[in-house]
Amino acid sequence: MSTLCLFKALSMSNSARKESTVGEIVNLMSVDANRILEAVPNLNILWSAPMLIALSLYFLWEIMGPSVLAGLAVMVVLIPINGFIANKVKNLQIQQMKTKDQRIKLMNEVLNGIKVLKMYAWEPSFEKIIESKREKEVKVLKAAAYLNAGTSFIWTCAPFMDSGGGEVLVLCFLDSGVGKDSGGGEVLVWCCVSRTPVSLMTFMTFILVDSSNVLDAQTAFVSLTLFNIMRGPLAMIPMVVATTIQAMVSIKRINKYLATEDLDRSSVSHEKSEKYALVMENGTFAWGDDEDPVLRNISVNVNKGSLVAIVGTVGSGKTSLVSGFLGEMNKLSGRVNTKGSIAYVPQQAWIQQSTLKDNITFGKNLDTALYDRVIEACALKSDLEILPGGDQTEIGEKVRNSPGLVSKYLSRIELLKILLESKQPICDDPHLLLSSFGCNFKVYVFGGMVN
Repeated sequence: MSTLCLFKALSMSNSARKESTVGEIVNLMSVDANRILEAVPNLNILWSAPMLIALSLYFLWEIMGPSVLAGLAVMVVLIPINGFIANKVKNLQIQQMKTKDQRIKLMNEVLNGIKVLKMYAWEPSFEKIIESKREKEVKVLKAAAYLNAGTSFIWTCAPFMDSGGGEVLVLCFLDSGVGKDSGGGEVLVWCCVSRTPVSLMTFMTFILVDSSNVLDAQTAFVSLTLFNIMRGPLAMIPMVVATTIQAMVSIKRINKYLATEDLDRSSVSHEKSEKYALVMENGTFAWGDDEDPVLRNISVNVNKGSLVAIVGTVGSGKTSLVSGFLGEMNKLSGRVNTKGSIAYVPQQAWIQQSTLKDNITFGKNLDTALYDRVIEACALKSDLEILPGGDQTEIGEKVRNSPGLVSKYLSRIELLKILLESKQPICDDPHLLLSSFGCNFKVYVFGGMVN
């Protein structure tokens, strides 16, 4: 389920991305998927528990007759009460998940911008906002916990004796008009009555409904055994109800997320017979179905192996043009074709928690000669000699003393990835990737990449 949510996040359209926040997706992959997993083992209880209860009631009917209906009536009265509580818990569950989505989204933004928060000393302000979100969530969790406790209390206390076996009250009626024998003599009647509502009501009804009914040891203890058989299913009902409600809420959330619009993969064709590597004819693109077009009537032909630079001001549509070739925009009209595979470097570089070499090769089989060439082209050879572990040095945002290494090598690692790929590279603003370096270094690296 988590993997399915991850793949959905990679294939969502731009309009669908606006509806799903990062916090919501994280909750779906962790909390909601786990709740569905927890509910699956309890599915058998949904049919086995009613069956056991029905069989127990059937055998009780054989022993005590219609008197069983009194105890059954007690359980029937409890069903609407628990149904009302379950509906309240469901609403609280939906409210709690929405609050959790907002809190995780806020925490994600705080962690990503922690340097800015520290620089401007905004920690107290954001701490108050996060605490207010958490207080709302805790308030809902407390209300749900009280309701779940009430459900458990009702179903545990209602049916029969407690786990310790229960105390049975033994009453004796002498010359009370109850249980006289056929000869008119007085009979000592032992009445075993459980202290819990269902069995108590059943035994009382059995004795009082007919003067000929005798609650002897055999009838009493066999009935109590059948009541005890009902204990397991009835004790499991609160847990099953709670997990089922949580799973239902999670399924609805995941269904809503998975039903969002995907990218139109047919917007970009991949005809190998095409003359040019990249073709766009009269392309009109927009970021959403209900938004105005960003690019209109664009025609571009790029030969394989050629170097093409698209220059323009900020917001002029350079990234939109690249996204159009990648199929990440809504194509309103025109034709787009790409021949072969494409290696794409976005403006925001990404790094994984691993060694420098693993970040460069990215799971590919290592070609040593090509690896040495791209290291030299990106001016990384001298840096590897300085590092204590060479290309086996672990880098990542969470590694101690690593932020300096990340900022220094992140942009070049992104460029190294596409040089190792035997694909057509597309770099979205390579100048931005090398903006932290001097002009001479940029010229050297750019020239090395082209060569």
